[in-house]
This record gives sequence, C-alpha cells and structure tokens, in this order.
Amino acid sequence: AGEPLIRRLPPGEGKAGQNIRGEIIPAKPGEAVMFAANLTGTKLSDADPNILEAAIYGQPVFVENGALVESTITVDVVDQTTGNIDFEGSVMVNGNVTTGMRIDAKGDVLINGMVEEASQISAGGDIIIQQGVIGRGSITEDDGKPGKGIVRLNSDGTISARFIENSWACAGRDVKVSELIAHSDVSAKHAVIVGNKNSKRGHIMGGITRAEDFIQAEILGSQAAVNTRIIVGVNPQYNEALQQTHQQLENKKTERNGLEEVLSRAIKQQAKNRNEILQKLQATLNRLANDINQLDQLKQQQKEQVERLKQAKVIVNRKAFNSVEITVANFQEKLVEEKNGGTYLIREGEFTFDYR
Repeated sequence: AGEPLIRRLPPGEGKAGQNIRGEIIPAKPGEAVMFAANLTGTKLSDADPNILEAAIYGQPVFVENGALVESTITVDVVDQTTGNIDFEGSVMVNGNVTTGMRIDAKGDVLINGMVEEASQISAGGDIIIQQGVIGRGSITEDDGKPGKGIVRLNSDGTISARFIENSWACAGRDVKVSELIAHSDVSAKHAVIVGNKNSKRGHIMGGITRAEDFIQAEILGSQAAVNTRIIVGVNPQYNEALQQTHQQLENKKTERNGLEEVLSRAIKQQAKNRNEILQKLQATLNRLANDINQLDQLKQQQKEQVERLKQAKVIVNRKAFNSVEITVANFQEKLVEEKNGGTYLIREGEFTFDYR
C-alpha cells in the first residue's frame, strides 16, 4: 500500500517541423490520456494526481491505461524459479510447494497440489492443501531440535489437508484432515478432526495430536502398536496466566489496603498541604480500584477457560489400538488392549469411556 505504480505524463505541445519546400508544419499537441476507471486496489496519489499508487497490499496487474492490485497472488508452483514467497495478502499455488521452499502470507494460503519435505507454510488466515503434506524423518532430532526434513505449517485459522505425514502443524482454530495424520506433531486451539462424514478413512497414527476442545478420528494407533499420544483439555498457559493474574490482584489489594491506612491518618492530620495530599491519595486509590476491577474480570474469564478444558473429549468412531496414550485434562490412560469406538471424557470428576 502506498507504492507508486504508474506515472501519467501530461501531454506536450510538440515541436513544429517543415516540409521539403521549407514550409512550416505545425505540431499537433499531445492528447491527454486519463487513468482507466474502476482500477481495483489503487488510488491517485495525494501528493501528485498524475501518479497511480497501490491502495492495498497485493500483486500489481498492469492493464490498459492503468493497473489493478489483487489481494491474492497466484503462481503455478513454488520452487527455485519463483523463490520463497512473502506476501501481505493471500497466496494461491496451482501445483506443488517443492522441497525446502517457504510461503509466508498474511491472508490465506491455498495449495492445489502437495507440500514436500522441509517446506514451511505460514498464514494469517487458513491453510488449505488439496492433496497432502509429506515430510521426512523424525519430528525432533536427538538434541530436541525440529527435524530437518519435516514440513512446518502454522496458521492463525484452520489447516485443511488430505493427509499430513512427518510434519509439525499448529492451527489457531481447527485442523481438518480427510484421511491420515501420521508421525506428526499437530496442535489446534479448538479441534482436530480426521475423517469425513460417512467415510471409513480417518486415521491418527504415531506422534502427538493435541486440541483444547476435542479430537475426533475413525481410528487411533495401529496394529503394530505404534506409540500414539492424544491430548485434549490441556493448556499450561491458561493455568500460568490465572496464577499470574491472581498474584497481581493480591498485590493490588495489598497496595490498596496500605494506602487506605495512609489516607485515614492523613485525614486526621492538620498538615499545611493536607488537601493536596488527600487529593493525590484518593486519585491513587481510584486508579487501584479500577485496576482491581479489571483484574477481577480477567481472573473470572481465565477461570472459565480452565473450567472449559475439563469438558474436552476424544471421540473414536471405530477403534483405538493398544499403545495409544489418551490424556483428557488431568487424567491419562495408556491402552493395553484394543477398544471399539467410543468417547473419552471427564464426568463428575472421573475419567470415563462411553462405548458407542
């Protein structure tokens, strides 16, 4: 936004010439060419009406007598020919994101092909991958660092794909996968849903899958007893934030109590500047009262967040194999035998499994 796109040159008067007989041929003045109408995403510069500039972040597309700015950039593939993409709007890729490439977009990212190993996709909106995501190697190295061959997906919205393998994915809303999550570290603020309605596909195998509210899949684990961790209703940040708010609230209350004692003594004194002191103390107490009220409201909201986690659940539509470890809030169970479909949840303070 604000980047100049085109400068319109005003018409000139031209320069007279002459024919072979020496007769003057008057010049024709230039014709004024105006910018075309309805040039989406652009505006005339405030400093110079002869300059057309971008009104939004985006990709310029030049047309007759002007330019447009599109909020979505479209490429056939993302590879060494395009380079990495950093864009303020949305990105659409008709084909694949090849090995080791990166997309960083403030809007949505739509990929009609695959995302290959060691690639990174970051979006301020949704990430939608029509095919799948294939990383390589372990999620973490022996030193605890992310694996060099994994794919990394980070979305403030929802991540959707046909399958996700050997990857790290974090969504600010949901993760929706139609067929398989395998050997990956997947987290969602709300829910992870694997499998489509009326489909027998929808498998989580290996790795760690987390969500605050619920995880739903057709099958958990595998017959080969691959260690698979499923975690819902857990967010240590909520408890830490609640504890911090509680401590801040107690500190403010202690400060208020001390000032109230000082104010009480000041009222009894007959100091020369007594009224000025009283006004300052009262102003400070008013500020503290406002701070305490805001912290009270914040504490209540944070308590509700912590309580909401206790309503989390894991829904298995068909089967959970042994070596699947399921955590719901503060309760944990590692399966030692296969179980048919059902729901893991907390009811009346007890870890419960309801068969379908």
